[in-house]
Amino acid sequence: MKRALPSVECVQGLSRGLVRLECSVYLNMKKIAQKLKKSASTAKETVSGKVKKATTTAKDSSAKIQEAIQRVIPEAVTFLSNEELLKWSESITKGATTIYDKALDSNYLATRIGGGNHRMFDGGHDLLSALKAAQEASDNDSLQEEVIGYVSAIWKDVTTTKGLPFVTWSKDDYDVCAQWVKDNVPGASKEWFYDLCSFDVFEVLSASLGVVSVVFSLTEEDNKRLAEILGNLGVVGITSANLFLGLIVVFVTAYAYFYKKHNLNNKAMFSSAGKTAFKVFLYRVLGWPILMELVLVLVVTKLLKRNIPDGQQLLEFVRVKLTKMELSFEFGSKLRSMDNPTA
Repeated sequence: MKRALPSVECVQGLSRGLVRLECSVYLNMKKIAQKLKKSASTAKETVSGKVKKATTTAKDSSAKIQEAIQRVIPEAVTFLSNEELLKWSESITKGATTIYDKALDSNYLATRIGGGNHRMFDGGHDLLSALKAAQEASDNDSLQEEVIGYVSAIWKDVTTTKGLPFVTWSKDDYDVCAQWVKDNVPGASKEWFYDLCSFDVFEVLSASLGVVSVVFSLTEEDNKRLAEILGNLGVVGITSANLFLGLIVVFVTAYAYFYKKHNLNNKAMFSSAGKTAFKVFLYRVLGWPILMELVLVLVVTKLLKRNIPDGQQLLEFVRVKLTKMELSFEFGSKLRSMDNPTA
């Protein structure tokens, strides 16, 4: 028995149904595609926003860290110029005398040249001469022992108040130069000249911090900050006879002025130099334990930043204080003369 073929109407109805189904699927797929595209765009914007926010936060954090470093370094450089630190480090690193220590001091032990300043003249304490002395200290030691002995001996000496000389001097030439500096450089002494011709661990450390601070300022092209740093380094370099800091100040000033064409902020430089000089003065005259001096200087620095008097106010303040001191001295003298009329 033959099966009946579908009618034309049935085929047409089926075709229309398939077309409608196809259109419905197409529209649904289009909507899904649009939603996916919108979701992807939203996700992209969200991720981009978060990345941008994270980048901004990172930049802000980096700027804050750099700002903190720029504030801390001048205080650290000033603090490291305190001679009491060397006395403390000397007590820490002091140990038993080794054959390498004796090798560095061999010429002094034989001639007693220079006394307490013998490192400048005995030919065993500048870095190259010390290395040669350590190599000749023993015929039976290994290379490793020589290196360790050399570094240990140098470390013991560089952490003391006398430090190590840049080069070995002739005693006669040194005496002539030291006397000339004392006679011709205002405020200089033979002790200051000795310090200028030698270096210690804290001078190296402060110079390293100074370089870091200067590099930050040159990178950011912050002329005011650079001027403040140079004022700080200049005063510390002069008062502590730190040759490293002196060279840094001269080189950076010349580089900024002649190469970068920067006009340094003289007001900021002199203000920083004045505050640094005052802090150095406090470190020198107090004679307190190191940490107590540091706390006091930080407090004074904070107060100076809040209310810095101008030059005339400061001079008037000093004049009044000196007048009161003079009156107190005269009054005390009169009281003593009344108590002792026979004097």
